[in-house]
Amino acid sequence: MDQFDFIEEEKKKPKRRKNFSGFIWSMGALYFMCMAVFLVGYFAMIYIDPQSPYNLFPAPTSTPTAPPNPMEILNPPLTYTPPPTVTPMVVFPTATARATDVGPTVEPTELVVEGTFFDVQEGSPVWAEHFSGVCDSMYVGGVVLDIDGAPMMDVLIQLGGTVGDQPLYEELVFPGQAPQFGESGFEFDLGEPQETPGTAYLIVLDEDGNIISGYLFFPTMEDCSQNLTIFNIVQTN
Repeated sequence: MDQFDFIEEEKKKPKRRKNFSGFIWSMGALYFMCMAVFLVGYFAMIYIDPQSPYNLFPAPTSTPTAPPNPMEILNPPLTYTPPPTVTPMVVFPTATARATDVGPTVEPTELVVEGTFFDVQEGSPVWAEHFSGVCDSMYVGGVVLDIDGAPMMDVLIQLGGTVGDQPLYEELVFPGQAPQFGESGFEFDLGEPQETPGTAYLIVLDEDGNIISGYLFFPTMEDCSQNLTIFNIVQTN
């Protein structure tokens, strides 16, 4: 066998092909393994921290609310409801009004005081139901007017005498303290309703405490529709 025979035998040996398909499958398997590891890690992170910024579908957040205070449930806050305003319905008597058809037929005794400047307006007093509609008490009130009929504020009104067997303790008020009667309105509470013959009285005093009116006696009524005695006290000179 000569040299040429070896050359021919080498030429006859088949050449090996490179296995590209096996390489591609190996790379594909490696890629899927890496993706599987990545996905397992990703879902583990989302499970541990659902609010992670890497979570594509975060759960909605809710604001925690404080539990109710049991003291507020047992003791709810009180609300103030103002009482309804009572609108006076009494029309005050004028100089021509007469009240002789109401109340007992009693002639009040007037003690004349020297130098008096105030008296009861003609047709006064009159009797009516009190503005409040309350029947468990009786009242006397009215207004003080100057010689021109304007409200007068710089005097004092004093209550005195007795109601039944109960003395009245000479209570003093300023005009203007009972605006339901008018700008210079005043009012006294006389206690439990009862009919009396005119033993209670009003007098007017100046700011120095000097009496400047007569003793204005008046009877009282027991009936609820006449539990308010209304005076118009006017300046005479």
